[in-house]
Formats: sequence, structure tokens, C-alpha cells
Amino acid sequence: MKIDKRLLVLAAAGLLLTVLGIFGPSGFMQNRKKSENIAEMESRIRDKYGEEARESASAIIEQMDYASVQKEKEENAPAEFLSGKTTVFRTVLASGISLIAFSAFLIIAGRPRKKDDSENEDDMTETESEGSDGKCPLLDVSNKKELAKLAKILKNNGIAIVPCDTIYGICAKANSENRQRIFDIKKRDQSKNLITLCSKDAARSMLGDRCPKTVFDIWPAPLSVVAKDENGASICIRVPKSPIIDRITQSAGPIYSTSVNISGEPELNSLDEIKSQFSDSVDAIGYASNWAPDSSSTIIDVTSYPFQILRTGAMSKNEIIERFKKDGFTVS
Repeated sequence: MKIDKRLLVLAAAGLLLTVLGIFGPSGFMQNRKKSENIAEMESRIRDKYGEEARESASAIIEQMDYASVQKEKEENAPAEFLSGKTTVFRTVLASGISLIAFSAFLIIAGRPRKKDDSENEDDMTETESEGSDGKCPLLDVSNKKELAKLAKILKNNGIAIVPCDTIYGICAKANSENRQRIFDIKKRDQSKNLITLCSKDAARSMLGDRCPKTVFDIWPAPLSVVAKDENGASICIRVPKSPIIDRITQSAGPIYSTSVNISGEPELNSLDEIKSQFSDSVDAIGYASNWAPDSSSTIIDVTSYPFQILRTGAMSKNEIIERFKKDGFTVS
């Protein structure tokens, strides 16, 4: 932790003033010593003069020019160092202590605290989001800092390849501009939909009661659902079981995801092949050393009844039929 030199000077000045207030002339220690001397003298005088001790003590103290000290004792005997001639040094002492306390407060207040991932995102610069060669970076999303970088790229409307809950996906924040970019990258037919990955709460907000409760009971899972949005348009949504996607959607909100390939060609799940074919087309490529691709998600259409499975993938057809059957739904 770096400490501003001005704070050190301030703290040193406070320490010096405190020392002067305690040990300097008419300071606390000096006044305490005087008080002890006076008490000793009075005791000796009383022993010698008996009943006349008080008058004799006063006469002797006056002769020794201790009148001012006696006045201090009369004003505040329990704390004589806080009265009389010690006013200046009381001020010095108080100022010193105040400076030290203020310096300590500034040092503690300025100490860097541990940042969470969302704050780390805000601290990242555009340079940090680029590879060393100026092209899209290769980010290990099993590392929290690298995952935060990838999340920021997507949050800022970048396009990234991400290891999803099923396979690698070309991902982007869900909006019309990014949708067009993905279609251009994949050379995809504009009539086709993209799957939207989001949290369960976001899915409920987008689908409402137009999606059966069974789907929400199954999620998070590799099950994508075609349903109607509030405007009657068809949308395809999945709530994935993936800490990587969870982290990204917490930052960027709902994101599009589609397989990594040129439309009509085989899906790519080899990192080397992905880098070779798409590093010039996207803004980042994520990977995870502890991740392995699975099958694509199963897709079910709930816009008409009976519900229809459009694609069988990571969830089997029989499993889906049985889950919906328990809630009284038919799936073909």
C-alpha cells in the first residue's frame, strides 16, 4: 500500500506536537513534577511547623515564586496540567493528538480494498481487452479475472466465442445490432432464430405465462424453448446450468448464443480450429481447461399444442416426454 508523503508529514507533525505537549516546558510531565515537588514541600513544612503548617507553607511557596503554580492547583487540583500556564501546551497536545488521529483516518480510508468481479470489470481498459498482437484475446474463463474480461467485452457489445453449458457458442449481448453481426459472421439465413441465454428470472420476465411451468421446473438445463414473447413473436430461450454463463449474464444481461460454424458446416469444438477460422471475426475467444463440450441443447416448441420437440440433444426425448407428462402435457 502506498502512503502519500503529505500524510506522513502530517502524522510526524502531530507526533511532535504531542511530545511537546507532554514533555515540553509547562507540559503535562513538567506540571506533574512541579505538583509532586509542591506536595513534598508542604508535607515537610507541616511536619516542622505543626498547626501553623498552612500559613508557613503559603509564605514559603510565595517566596519561591510558586504562586502561579498554587493558583493552578486551586483551579483544578486533580488535573493541574489542564489549567493555568499550561493553556498553550494543552492546545499543542490536543492539536498533536488530532493530527495523528486525522492522519490515521486518511490512511485507513485510502487503503485499497478487495474488489469484486464487477468492480474489476470497470477497472479494465480497452487495452486489457485486446491480445498482445492487437487481435482478439484468448481468455481462460476458468480464471475469474479472465472471465471478468470476457464478460466486459460482451457487456460492451463485443462478439465472443464462449464455452457454454453444451458446446462452444458465438455469443453477444442480445440486441438487433449484435444479431446482425452474428448472422454476418456465420453467413446465416436471416429467417432463423438465435437462442437467448439468460437467468431464470429474466426468462420469466420475457415469457410470462406463455411458457408452461414444467419448463421452469426443468431449468437450468440444456433445454431450449421456443415460445411467444409479449408481442407474439417467436423467441428461443434457455436457462443454462453453467457458472461461466451465469457470470456473463449477471454482467451483460441476456445474450445470444449459436454454434461456432459457418451455416451449413459442422460445429467446431476444437479450440485450434476455432482460433484458425474465427479469430479475425470475433472480439475474444474464451476457453476453460476444466471444460469439455457436450451435445447441443434439446429444443422444444411450446407455441402450439401438443408441444413438439424440434431437435434432440443433451436431454433425451423420453426424459422430456416423462417430465411434461407428470404435469399433464403431451409432447410429440
